[in-house]
Amino acid sequence: MKFFGKSNKPAVPTTSLKGLNDSRQRFEVIINNIEDGVVLIDHAGTVQSFNPAASKISGWPIDEATGINIEQVMKLTDSKGEVIKDSASPFVDIFRTGQSYNDDDSVLLNRDKKPIPISLSVTALLDDSKQVTAAIVVFRNVSEKR
Repeated sequence: MKFFGKSNKPAVPTTSLKGLNDSRQRFEVIINNIEDGVVLIDHAGTVQSFNPAASKISGWPIDEATGINIEQVMKLTDSKGEVIKDSASPFVDIFRTGQSYNDDDSVLLNRDKKPIPISLSVTALLDDSKQVTAAIVVFRNVSEKR
């Protein structure tokens, strides 16, 4: 059974859910097996967590992407193919506005500078005083749909 997205590939269980009593273990199984790239960035834009799908889509190995700025790893382009920088970047803007960003027509330049059409969502994580402390970036390769 496939729970997330559509795929022509059959779902291959990598771990039996029956033995996963710990919610962290269940969370890691989900994050490490979904087709969506999931990235956690801190207030400075530093990649704190990078799942295998993010690595596959972006071309960046997990260990190399973790610890560097998100804009080095995820270069987004505008309609003219120019790299989006600074305040125009949803990775910067999320910390200024706290407003979620969703775009089904984004383009990511992967590590080899190949443009990859993606669906992109950036969501703020707030502390108890409603200050943005981190952000979750979720993206999916939509090459087959475009």
